[in-house]
Amino acid sequence: MKLVSGFAALLQGLSATMTTPTFTSLTTLLTGWVFARRRTVTRMILAVGDAAGKHFSSYHSACGGFRAARWSLDALGLAVLDLMQPFLGSVILLGLDDTLARKRGMKRFGTGMHHDPLLSSRSKVMTNWGHSWVVLGVIVELPFRRGHSYCLPILFRLSLNKKSAAKHRRAYRTRPELAVEMLELLCKQRKHQRFQVIADSAYGGQSVLCCLPTNCDLTSRLVKDARSNARPLWPCCCTA
Repeated sequence: MKLVSGFAALLQGLSATMTTPTFTSLTTLLTGWVFARRRTVTRMILAVGDAAGKHFSSYHSACGGFRAARWSLDALGLAVLDLMQPFLGSVILLGLDDTLARKRGMKRFGTGMHHDPLLSSRSKVMTNWGHSWVVLGVIVELPFRRGHSYCLPILFRLSLNKKSAAKHRRAYRTRPELAVEMLELLCKQRKHQRFQVIADSAYGGQSVLCCLPTNCDLTSRLVKDARSNARPLWPCCCTA
């Protein structure tokens, strides 16, 4: 099995965010990701077959390069946004939410007990062990599927609960604070574009609304006691 030639050309837009050897490894892994039944690094290498010319440890090291800061996930996400630019309008629609990736084992970095939205109900809140990711994605309608919208993630942050943050000696930051950090990064890099964010009520409070960049608006479900006709009385959390 072979991928169409345009696949390599599409990935070329990401090459500026990393070194040439790392980009070569990434291209191999992404090719394997398309064909692998299970999306693990080892399965991706096996799916590529003889096209994987390096030792398997090189591909694992490429993924480990995220932790070693050899290449920036934020820069990669912004490069993905550039690839989608032809399909976006004058106002770019964004989706903001958090998701739980269930994990096993007590030694994984950043794991902890988090709210599990799939198992929880309005009357009963359930938690589960894993990683909680705050994800910012671009909502886009692709030309081959008119009438259907897709949310493609571009930026994300790992949310640590208070216990995990203390264990790893990291400052505890709420999910709304992580969301504001990503919005500020995106809007600063794209000052001449307008963004419209759609999020649930967890991101519709003052900690996000009063810190939005000037070229960004947010649509969210309001809480029952929200003041819709009065000016906000809280001080802006972004003011020094």
